[in-house]
Amino acid sequence: MRRSRSAVLGTALALAFSGGLGGTALGPPPSSASAVAAQHSDPASMVPVQAGDDAIVQHYEQLGGSASFLGTPVGSAYDIAGGRAQDYTGGTIYFSAGTGAHEVHGAIRGRYLELGGPAGFLGFPLTDESATPGTAGRYNNFTGGAIYFSTGTGAHEVHGAIRGRYLELGGPAGFLGFPLTDETATPGTAGRY
Repeated sequence: MRRSRSAVLGTALALAFSGGLGGTALGPPPSSASAVAAQHSDPASMVPVQAGDDAIVQHYEQLGGSASFLGTPVGSAYDIAGGRAQDYTGGTIYFSAGTGAHEVHGAIRGRYLELGGPAGFLGFPLTDESATPGTAGRYNNFTGGAIYFSTGTGAHEVHGAIRGRYLELGGPAGFLGFPLTDETATPGTAGRY
């Protein structure tokens, strides 16, 4: 028995709509509409949102989003040292409940990561990278100290009592200028410099 093309198509559509011959109906039954909608959600929305992710996204948008110096996101936000972080092509935004969301980039970010990032003694950032007041350079403050940068000296950390005295003496804008080294153990004796 030979059927016309339109007759075969009509039979196939009737079976599809009714779910006949073990097939699946084209439309979901009304009771499962919400389950189907959940299955068709954006894959990015399937990634669980963690505490801090909204703060990271908001800060990124405040800085200018993909048009900013941070560029575009690289991967997804991730857990780090009791907080969250999101990498971008031009830097990273870190978040902890105690510090909020702040960015670190460039040479300061490089030195920060060498010193352990948020899991190191510097901890999470307290500020975004900023221009150093009174002199040409940059800095980020962290819970455990600061990193200062100038083109002539590179990026170096200062923390603890040395940082306190350094700031009393004017910091990078004072007569000492930018640090040339990280804080280091004094050779041959108990102390730091």
